[in-house]
Amino acid sequence: MAATSNTHNAFLYPAIRKAYFNHFTQLKSKISTFYSIENSDKNFETMVQLGAMQDIPVFNGTLSKSQPNQGYTKQVSMQRWGLQVEIERDLLEDDQTGAIRRGFSQGLAESSRRTREKYAMEPFNGAFTASGSGLGPDGVALISAAHPTTASSTLTFSNSLGTVPFTYANLQSAVQTSLQLRDDQGNPISSMIDRILYHPAIHSRVLEAVISTDRPDTGSRARSTVNGNLMERVEDEDSPKLKLTCSRYLTNPFRWFVMDEQLMKKFWMWFDREPVDVTKASDWNTLMVLLAITWRCGRGFVDWRGVYGSNATA
Repeated sequence: MAATSNTHNAFLYPAIRKAYFNHFTQLKSKISTFYSIENSDKNFETMVQLGAMQDIPVFNGTLSKSQPNQGYTKQVSMQRWGLQVEIERDLLEDDQTGAIRRGFSQGLAESSRRTREKYAMEPFNGAFTASGSGLGPDGVALISAAHPTTASSTLTFSNSLGTVPFTYANLQSAVQTSLQLRDDQGNPISSMIDRILYHPAIHSRVLEAVISTDRPDTGSRARSTVNGNLMERVEDEDSPKLKLTCSRYLTNPFRWFVMDEQLMKKFWMWFDREPVDVTKASDWNTLMVLLAITWRCGRGFVDWRGVYGSNATA
């Protein structure tokens, strides 16, 4: 049977879909850097924070009873994203080299990936505002100097680095701050920052501070304490190297964040309700190819611990 313009349409959709996913899977994602990822089959997921356990007391004939403090909860709704796109059928049918089909599919893939990455970055972009995506379940912004420890506690803690710009000295101070992290019982937590999140505008500053073997802020040839393993000579401590994440989806060019990635991902979740998919939006008509790009997902955080930030303006 001859491949007429109508029968040829049956081959257009699979070809576009294949080209889309070939490119989509090649585009790097930073979502798993900040979130633990799980699949979901619910309309919403409830994240629950439990407090730390108290110290074990000396046994005096009767076992003491204890339970972790009731922490905060976060309900994550599964949002749907979707876009109907169309392209003239003749353009695709006459595309002898496949350039139009590839360009069309790659553009859709890049739009999908970009949208998801922006959504993942929203808590950081709103991190200093106690509303929207930056609002934590404790009622204050993600980055705050007054985090209540639990729903029933009067203790407060800070993960704010103030408004200091990114410099070697301020990074060094952030490392020092992370070593003093405490749980809701007031006990120290074994934590060490191992990642910096920043905007491309300060990329050179970050590289200079982290990669230099000597301190970049002095001519005394003093050794850098953030180059290499942070706890290299400290016994019985994890000794991470600082990893760098330069995100084009941060909206403020000067704000910067440091984090303990392992600790953070205990409290940050990304739920995939429906995977990204490309489907026919309707039957083929005589003029246009109609497609729909859709997915459902949700994300949230239930605790601020493991993340520090500076609301720098320069």
